[in-house]
Amino acid sequence: MLLFPGMLKSPPSLIVSGITLCAALGVAMPLAAQQGITEIVVTAQKREQNIQDIPLAVTALSGAHILEHGITDLFDLQETAPGLFVDQSQTATTANFSIRGIGTSSQNFGLESSVGLYIDGVFRARQSALINELVDIERVEVLRGPQGTLFGRNSSAGAVLLNTVAPSHEADGFFELSYGNLDLFTASGAFGGSLVEDVLAARVVGFTSARDGFIDVLGMGDNLITDRNRHGGRIQLLYTPNEDVSLRVMADYSEIDEVCCYAGTVRNNFFSFDGTPGTDALVASLGIPVVTGDRFYDDLVGMNRLPESGNEDKGASAELNWDTPGGTFTSITAARSFNTNDDIDADFSGMDGFYRISSAEADTFSQEIRFTGSADRLNYLAGAYYFTQDLDSDKSTVIGADFNSLFSAFIPSEVGAIVDGVNALSMATGGLVPMVAPAIPVNSTARDLMEQEHEAWALFGQVDFSLTEQWRISAGLRYTEEDKDLLGAFTQDQTLLIPDFAAIGQNLALVGQGLAAPDLATLTPLLTPGWGLFLLGGIAPDFAPRPPVDTTLNDDQITWNLKLSWLPTQELMFYFGYATGFKSGGTNTDRIPVAANQLFGAEKSDSWEGGVKASWPAYNLRASLSVHHTLIEDYQSVGFTGNAFALQNAGELESTGGELEVAWAPMPALLLSGAYIYMDVEYNNFERGSCWVVTPFQTGQEDPGRAGPQDLSCDRSGDRVASSPRHTVMVSATRTYSLSDTLSGHVHADFNYRSSMMTDRDADPLKLQDGFGLLNLRAGLSLKPVDLDLTLWVRNVLDEDYHGAMFATPLQDGKLSAYPREPRTYGVTLRKQF
Repeated sequence: MLLFPGMLKSPPSLIVSGITLCAALGVAMPLAAQQGITEIVVTAQKREQNIQDIPLAVTALSGAHILEHGITDLFDLQETAPGLFVDQSQTATTANFSIRGIGTSSQNFGLESSVGLYIDGVFRARQSALINELVDIERVEVLRGPQGTLFGRNSSAGAVLLNTVAPSHEADGFFELSYGNLDLFTASGAFGGSLVEDVLAARVVGFTSARDGFIDVLGMGDNLITDRNRHGGRIQLLYTPNEDVSLRVMADYSEIDEVCCYAGTVRNNFFSFDGTPGTDALVASLGIPVVTGDRFYDDLVGMNRLPESGNEDKGASAELNWDTPGGTFTSITAARSFNTNDDIDADFSGMDGFYRISSAEADTFSQEIRFTGSADRLNYLAGAYYFTQDLDSDKSTVIGADFNSLFSAFIPSEVGAIVDGVNALSMATGGLVPMVAPAIPVNSTARDLMEQEHEAWALFGQVDFSLTEQWRISAGLRYTEEDKDLLGAFTQDQTLLIPDFAAIGQNLALVGQGLAAPDLATLTPLLTPGWGLFLLGGIAPDFAPRPPVDTTLNDDQITWNLKLSWLPTQELMFYFGYATGFKSGGTNTDRIPVAANQLFGAEKSDSWEGGVKASWPAYNLRASLSVHHTLIEDYQSVGFTGNAFALQNAGELESTGGELEVAWAPMPALLLSGAYIYMDVEYNNFERGSCWVVTPFQTGQEDPGRAGPQDLSCDRSGDRVASSPRHTVMVSATRTYSLSDTLSGHVHADFNYRSSMMTDRDADPLKLQDGFGLLNLRAGLSLKPVDLDLTLWVRNVLDEDYHGAMFATPLQDGKLSAYPREPRTYGVTLRKQF
């Protein structure tokens, strides 16, 4: 991934003076607490503004805030950025981002993110490209609501912008070491300065991070899964030949190679509510140990193959800024490559059922140009954007030795009777008629090869006009065109001969009556290995044969926004705005049933937002309140049904809520901040959603969304959307101490609470996670003469039990699995500035 190259003036960039509080949570810089709460100056839309004057819900976190809160990656960032949710599921390459409950799964390589992701102004097409160590970061900005008139790509939910520290002509740098439990060891450093005085500057950054896992594997060992093994670096040059021109060139590389990830059992399926045996009973009968659900929070799992997951992210970019008499011209050019490799035990059990090996590569090129300027009471921005992406994926699903035992549980009774009849006939004829061949031979492999070419371009612009000294209006417009071409090939090891079970059954009946001889021609398909493959279409589409895919998607969209703000005083602003957003449709890169549509449509958002921002300098107090309502049409939904991922457009998704953020320095050395976030996110209309799998097996309660017992889809209209807690509370406190002229200290605490939330899109009641809270503590000493900081830290102090996504375990109806999350971790960090 990497916190890479950036651009000098990537909008909306935030330049923070004094303490870095967002329009929200407030800052984490110990020294800032001694200064009180100072003005936050931002350069959104290419001009300096107080963040309290921006008619937008935005969180701006400085590099000091990131260090003070111990934020090491974007999973930590969500604990201080209101409305942001970041999660990870079955591999290190499947990260998911959402803002205000609107997001996108990364399980399908054909999906784009609903949240625009940028590093130094360069769009990152793959969500997992941002999952690595946050090192040498200048600031992070989280914008809530549709974004499209200030950025290269459009987004329906919001944007996350990472900005790295740019080269400077003043020499500076740092070196940092951390050690903690689970044998955590991290090292990072940066150094920069002038190569040619006032003309050419450089900065070099490097990092490495290693840690044991916290999940034990039954029969294999302890602390094996969810380890850390990450490293990378970047280099950048800043060329400033004169006061009007700057060129920032950068290159980066990062890598993840981890034993990740795996889901533990939350509920077993030994027997259903009415006593019907499930697959756990079958697995136990084979002598394979079964880990029971009461061991989930012991971080113990059962498997026969360790998961391996890695990715490699690299790229280069160049940003040119040229100040002219009429305004500033900006050009951002970037080329990037993101590769992934995953090997997972896909049956999530100790049996040798099936595993999946996959690799993928995404190569992107982007070119953005912008021109910004001002005239009298008018500020304006105009831009154009070009983007290409080539996606190649190779996925193989391989049958294990125990799969046929599992498969036998899914064979229809009439098919099972025919199989028994043929085997009885074989015995009666002394083997003249062979026994039925293996339905799914061991090591059978289904391979999917996908190639997608994506080309897009856009024109966008925005104007801001001051009607009076107190009233301002802003309007933006964007036009986008998208073209995608998909080629897909699906192969299996066996030559498929489909048995005619009606004809076989009729022949067996005649043979039994002595009226006919065995018809070997009719029996041949059943005597050929792999005859069961065709039955897998409704059971396990990953194995089921299907024809190749050659399809094209073309789309164009116009999106816009309009905002009005009123500033009755310098310390108070009211605003109201309406915006539309867009996320491209695409092509499904998974092997899906033949009857399913390979294409999915664009996701479109309509959003209004109103708010008030106020500050009371005399009391060192700042607050903001925003309320919002967003309607998403054709929401791109991905959920696991127990045998495959279902990707489709839901009819409508609605997100309504608000965010209250407060920062207060009641005394010179104490800084308090807090936020309350309310979200009500549900499907307004989703008639063909996924059905419950676990609850009907466990309790006998039928899915109320299923109209008829034979329906394969269910109405999810009115159900809660996954990963969207209704209530979130964030509070933090930082207290600084001056111990002597050369020694200072600080203590910091932050707490993040999330109420109960659904963890999967089918809204199965057994997948509802209870509310939980995470407490983090830090305490440090600073030795001023040598610029040395020593910090002791503990994350998840209370060792809270919680988990990530829950899902119906593949091909094991009634069994429920979930991804465990980190227990208490602690350590010490030493940082030297120079």
